[in-house]
Amino acid sequence: MDAVESIKDWHTDLLLDEVNVSFSDTDHTGLQTGRMLKVVGEDGKAGFEYFGPLYVFED
Repeated sequence: MDAVESIKDWHTDLLLDEVNVSFSDTDHTGLQTGRMLKVVGEDGKAGFEYFGPLYVFED
């Protein structure tokens, strides 16, 4: 648990630029922010598109 709880503001290219991962001894949530995605399609091809604000989740 000490190793996990020592992770602060970790970021990877798989996350949005504004999103970091942090844990603490009282909060094991990990992600504190998120953004909504919707499926969009055109000419038989589909993809994802972000919409709305960056949401911040707090205790």
